[in-house]
This record gives sequence, structure tokens and C-alpha cells, in this order.
Amino acid sequence: MKLKYIVITIIAFCFSAVFSHYFSFGKEEEHMKENENSYLSNQSYTSPTSKEDCYICGSNTQSTLAAYWGEQNIGLINLNTLECCRFEINRYDEDLNIIEKQQRYTSTLLSGLTESDGSIISYSLDSNRGYMSGTITLNENSFLELEKVRSYLCSECLTEIMNNYFYEEKQWDIVVVDFYTKEIHPLKESVTAFSCNDYYVDCIYDEEKNTIKFQAFYCPVRYPELDYDENESILSQIENYCYGIDIEFIPNDELIDFIDQFDGITEIMTFQNNLSVIFKEYTGRTFKELTIYKDGSYNIYSFPE
Repeated sequence: MKLKYIVITIIAFCFSAVFSHYFSFGKEEEHMKENENSYLSNQSYTSPTSKEDCYICGSNTQSTLAAYWGEQNIGLINLNTLECCRFEINRYDEDLNIIEKQQRYTSTLLSGLTESDGSIISYSLDSNRGYMSGTITLNENSFLELEKVRSYLCSECLTEIMNNYFYEEKQWDIVVVDFYTKEIHPLKESVTAFSCNDYYVDCIYDEEKNTIKFQAFYCPVRYPELDYDENESILSQIENYCYGIDIEFIPNDELIDFIDQFDGITEIMTFQNNLSVIFKEYTGRTFKELTIYKDGSYNIYSFPE
């Protein structure tokens, strides 16, 4: 009888574990389905929160972010709770002046929760060298919940942030904030690096471990004087660059119309032996790419189309 009781207990425990795993997986799938239907780019989002009470652009006294606005620092925000993890790469005194002195201890290791059951953030930081590195550990509660975000952000800020997500990917609740410009950059599966004002951010998602390896480097512009004409048109920049590497560039109506859509050139990629060159422009929401080949042929691509 005792043996029978033990066997029944083991079976019940195994069933419970399997059911628990299934329920957890199902919850994540539910989030994914909701996100795919809800978070589409180039849409307008409404919020009951006024601009005055907005935690980003307003003057809400309950916002923990207010104490850091204007700093040349970045941090991570949980949009579901508006809790913040600030990376103090630039240290400030009481008068909000940067402390330009070396610290005795150059590296610290911290860890914290964005909320009791939310994502875990652990990192090390060296303010003397101007960089940090860390890991964001995600879980089933790490997905964006639109109704919660609406209670903190006004319609304008909400729309701006939501349009920076890719609807076909996971929408996590953790975003990067630039305290100087108030820019918000959601972390995305397919985006492994981006610029954030004076910071270069590297972020690699590990699907197997459900973690994001996160690094940030403070790299402001080194020289104030320009070695180029800032009023030069995008078309002229492309013509001059192609001429300098001996690639034939023959603008036609289609090319000119496409180039006119550029606000600026973010990156130029030149391939071995100058067989082709790629001009890129990317923001949080859009991506444009012009490839010109040695013989003058070309390929254009934009997202969204």
C-alpha cells in the first residue's frame, strides 16, 4: 500500500511539472500573438495620460527619470513600470557639472530587478574608461503590456516608441533611454548595434539562454571642426564618393527619387577591390539602402517599403 502511494505521488508530481511547463510556454505564446496583432509600425496610439503628466516629456513629479534628465548618460527602462537602471558613466556633482576626476575603484558589479518578477539586469561599469557591459535576463514577464505603458506616457511619446518596434519580432519591456536627448530605443532581436547620441550600444540576443548581452561605449565626437561641407546634398556626396573609388555612378529618375528620400547617410560599406559600395540610412523605424556596382548598375531597398 505504501509503495502504491509513492508511485501515485511521483506520477502526480510529473504531471504537475509538465502542466506547469505547458502553461508557462502558453503564456509566452499568448504574448506573442497579442503583439503580432497589436504593435504595428506607422500607426498612431492613444493614451489617457496628458503631456503634462507624461513620464518622458512632461513634468510628472512621480517620475524617477526626472532626476537624470540632461545627463550625458544612458540607462535601461522597464516600460511596464517605468523603473529605471541608470549607467553613471559620467559622474555629476550637486550642481550637475561632470566630475572630471578618476575614481579609485574603476569597476563595479551591480544587479537588480526591474520589478519583483521582471527582467534581471546585471552589469559592470568603468567610468574612467567610459564603458559598461552587462546581461539582461528575460523571462515570461518581460513582454510589453500596452495598457500599463499608457498609464505613464502621453499619446505622442507612446506612438513614437511603439513605431520603433518591429511587429514580427518580440516586443520586450526593456528599452534604452538617453538622458540627454530623452530618446528611447527599444531592444530588438534583429538589431545588434546602434548609436544613441554620444553612445555606441552593442546588444546580442541569445534565444537559447533568453538573455541579451549588452555593452555601451561613450564615444562623443572627437573634433569640433568639420572637414566637409555640411550643406552638400546627398546626391553630390554619393557622386563624389563613387568618383573617388572609381565606381561609375549614372543617376536616373528612379535613383534621384530614391536618394531624395534620404535625410542623411548613416553608413557606407565598400567591398574588396571597390567592386561595389552601399550607402545606408537607418533610424529606429526606417531603413534605406542603395548599392552601386562597378559597372554603374544598382539596387535599391527600403523598409518599410
